[in-house]
Amino acid sequence: MAASKRIAIAVAISWFSRAIGILSGLLLMPILFRHMGKEELGLWFLLGNSQAFLGLLGMGIAPTLTRRIAFAKGKSGSNPDAELTEESKQDIGDWVVTGRTILQWLAVIIFFVAWIAGYGLIRELKLEEVSPQTVFWAWTLMCLGYAINVWVSYLVCWLQGMGYVGWDSLIATVLSVITISANIIAVLMGGGLFALATILVISGLLQRIILIIFIKWKQPQILNVKGTYQKDFVYSMLKPSLFAWLTGLGSFLILRTDDYFIALLGNVSEIPLYRATYQLASNPYMIAMPIVGSSSIFISYLWQAGEINKIHQLVIRNSCIVLYFMATGVSFLLVSGKDFMHLWLGDDSFIGYPILIVFCIMLTLEAQHGSLVSSSRATEDEKYVVPAILSGIFNVIFTWYTICCF
Repeated sequence: MAASKRIAIAVAISWFSRAIGILSGLLLMPILFRHMGKEELGLWFLLGNSQAFLGLLGMGIAPTLTRRIAFAKGKSGSNPDAELTEESKQDIGDWVVTGRTILQWLAVIIFFVAWIAGYGLIRELKLEEVSPQTVFWAWTLMCLGYAINVWVSYLVCWLQGMGYVGWDSLIATVLSVITISANIIAVLMGGGLFALATILVISGLLQRIILIIFIKWKQPQILNVKGTYQKDFVYSMLKPSLFAWLTGLGSFLILRTDDYFIALLGNVSEIPLYRATYQLASNPYMIAMPIVGSSSIFISYLWQAGEINKIHQLVIRNSCIVLYFMATGVSFLLVSGKDFMHLWLGDDSFIGYPILIVFCIMLTLEAQHGSLVSSSRATEDEKYVVPAILSGIFNVIFTWYTICCF
């Protein structure tokens, strides 16, 4: 199957997955608003937002590992269906074993670092309805759940690097539907933060089981390759992983720090409406970005094969399509955003057009930025690390200044 067809299939699967995720989120949100107190719901959004912070603790290892596996496969040719040479098989086996070892140790480190950081944040919160002990134990479970996700992420890297782009999204969708259904049942039965966090841990364990079953089904011969841990592979990953982490840190500082400012300088109960509005504005972004993510592996194949012109065509096409989707989605939100929020969450649920417009502009610019970053990263060239980190730092400084002064 040609790369273009694989990209189309991957995008279709990713769109289906995102559509299911968006619809599930639209269904879950009103239930959370009706059956959880504002403070408890605000804490859930705050802790859930911290999943992005936990993602930063991955230190850029996963995208680098995915790319190196793709490069190893690309040695057999740019055609995704090319039969693997013995050299490619051995390189892939070595990369998988090396990546698995790194991520297993990283999972342990992430658990303790995140646990300590979360404990410090929880101590600073002014809580009236929810006990700090409940929040603490919920956060402990969430740290455990994310550590498990990091532990199994080498399997996702393996799948994507081998060209099975989109299948990981389909697996994630199945788990997401199961998780959201369990969340709905838990909330309707009176469960709170602790119940939701427990479900998150179970979801991480299920992901590992399903991924292993899928790999045994699609690539059983790869499991027979006895890879070895390669210390020089680790050293070669340090620089690109660091640059990928810094770029991700910049995006995090722009997109994900508002909840912490609200919680620390305002009130946790103010987070739900703010987060719901952001989720609505982010839907066009979620629909558009799979185009870029599904193409990055094949850009790595083309780069390894030296087919630069095809890379240029693919990057330009992807960027245009992403911006078309963002323009369409933003237009709908600016015209019907208020009515949709009232229909979705009831009266007095609209936070205002100024904030919605800021979200739309921010996510449109991030979509353009993400398109170029992903394509550049696929060739192991992190061109945008400096502007990304500087933008994030300036965003935090300006946010702090405006809150304190106004």
